[in-house]
Amino acid sequence: MALTAPSPPAPIPSFWSATSRVRIRTLVLLRWLAIVGQTVSTMIASSGVNDTFRIYLEAKRDNVDFNLAHIGDDFRTPYTAPFEKTYMRKLFDYGFEKGRAGYPWLKRPPEYSE
Repeated sequence: MALTAPSPPAPIPSFWSATSRVRIRTLVLLRWLAIVGQTVSTMIASSGVNDTFRIYLEAKRDNVDFNLAHIGDDFRTPYTAPFEKTYMRKLFDYGFEKGRAGYPWLKRPPEYSE
């Protein structure tokens, strides 16, 4: 009698393993989207700061008066989501009150150091 290698076991059908792969892929995709979203938000915020620095430096170079109004540390309403109505109204009221009181313009960006 000739010896033969045993045949590999037949795969056991498993609904759980197929579902697990889908769940893992979905979780990875959702996590990736969250990371991408945060990255884009950071890039937009950095771009705004960089634009302010660039405008300040160009105004200084061209001997043009630079005036900046910004959201100060005294604005304490927590940011929850883009364009959330309650937040936007409080932000508007904050700026309106600052302007009505005679807002003291900043002559350079608050984060800028020379």
